[in-house]
Amino acid sequence: LVGFVAGLLAALITKYASEALEYHKPMLILIFFALAYTATIVLKVSGILAIISFGLTTTRYTVTNMSAKASCLTSSITKTIATVLETLLFFLLGTQFNPSNFLDIWQFCIAVIVIITVGRLLVTCGLCLILNTLRKEKINWRWQTIIVLGGLRGAIAFSMVASYGGPYRQLFQDTVIITILFTTVVQ
Repeated sequence: LVGFVAGLLAALITKYASEALEYHKPMLILIFFALAYTATIVLKVSGILAIISFGLTTTRYTVTNMSAKASCLTSSITKTIATVLETLLFFLLGTQFNPSNFLDIWQFCIAVIVIITVGRLLVTCGLCLILNTLRKEKINWRWQTIIVLGGLRGAIAFSMVASYGGPYRQLFQDTVIITILFTTVVQ
């Protein structure tokens, strides 16, 4: 709800902003993005869900209020920020990874990777089976394979395990890092 409301506010402002402010609209979107994320921290709700709903809302409503150049600029800024943050995330993962721990927990890590892959396979194929019965355009097996192998890489899992302070913290952290490395490099 927080992301959706912030996205609607951004759409409303970009719709009624003058043409002279056309190149300020991308910054406006980033300001509302930051506002949505900050609001989730204050309200102690999921910031990731707010970001997703904000992105969906702005894609649907805000981008249509912008010129092609401003829309391209927004896309370029977003991709640049995403690349920088992804690089920082992998740098952080690299500094946290201790290869000697893998020798102690390799069986657990393999079991986790197999369970995750089988789970993604079952969910993807099951949902595609349902969708293919309801749609004219079917999702073929190649796209299903891409969906199974190209899923999330673990930023959410890593952020969750980084804030976890309970028992087996190191085991969970090492397993998440190995899973992220496996799904990124191998898959």
